[in-house]
Amino acid sequence: PLVRTPNDSINFIGGFDGFVVGNMKEVRRIFDLFGVQVNIICDPSEVWNTPTDGEFRMYEGGTTKAEVEAALNAKATIVFQEYCSEKTAKYIAEKGQEVVALNAPVGVAGTDRFLMAIS
Repeated sequence: PLVRTPNDSINFIGGFDGFVVGNMKEVRRIFDLFGVQVNIICDPSEVWNTPTDGEFRMYEGGTTKAEVEAALNAKATIVFQEYCSEKTAKYIAEKGQEVVALNAPVGVAGTDRFLMAIS
């Protein structure tokens, strides 16, 4: 069994929103600008951006098992599916992590809430 050893990383759960999937590289870049180690749970950006060049690639890229296991140790989790992930957010909080539930950061106010959550 995995044992929680807290660290300074932050988990990010973008959910299944097409806005988030299409902008996952930008989300990762924002975390990098803050100097924050991020564990992106369900990162389909490489799958999403796989070229149609005739070569078959089964599930290119994505979140690895090691990254999912590392999520246990994060100090916090940011969830972009505030209303669709209520039970997930509650479960994560019960495991000892701070949870911030937001909607996708559309507009200045939404982006500000996301940036403040990271900071």
